[in-house]
Amino acid sequence: MVTNDDKDNEYMKRLKVLMKKTENQSCIDCGCPRPTWATIIQPPNGSPEGSHPIGAFCCINCSGSHRRLGVHLTFVRSITLDTWKEKDVIAMENGGNVKVNEIFESYASSSKPTSTSCSTQNQQQQKCKNQQGTQIMIQDYCMFEKSMRN
Repeated sequence: MVTNDDKDNEYMKRLKVLMKKTENQSCIDCGCPRPTWATIIQPPNGSPEGSHPIGAFCCINCSGSHRRLGVHLTFVRSITLDTWKEKDVIAMENGGNVKVNEIFESYASSSKPTSTSCSTQNQQQQKCKNQQGTQIMIQDYCMFEKSMRN
């Protein structure tokens, strides 16, 4: 019989494999090394049927910006402190920092923050970037996913 501990161990192994990928070894937003948080981006209301969440890795400071967007857009989890669900691990496997950034940056109107954006002075710029671009990014991902099924 599979226990919750067995599932948790399996999920952690899968997350560690993803974290070892070069693309996921820095924060998706600011580039800080060794991110320990994840943002799971939800398909917005009205997305094509069958749209799936995608995930990316971020640092603790940038995770706050994602959390402030609201769970209707993105759901933030700690890699080590939170209990993970199968669907959230799958979202991370479907995403990854490169894939999510490619979608987002094709619509971003401002430059990507640097690792200094973890400081207070640049948090407002990142918040604006996230609020303006996340909804567009999610919609674009859903349309991309739909086109791949056709």
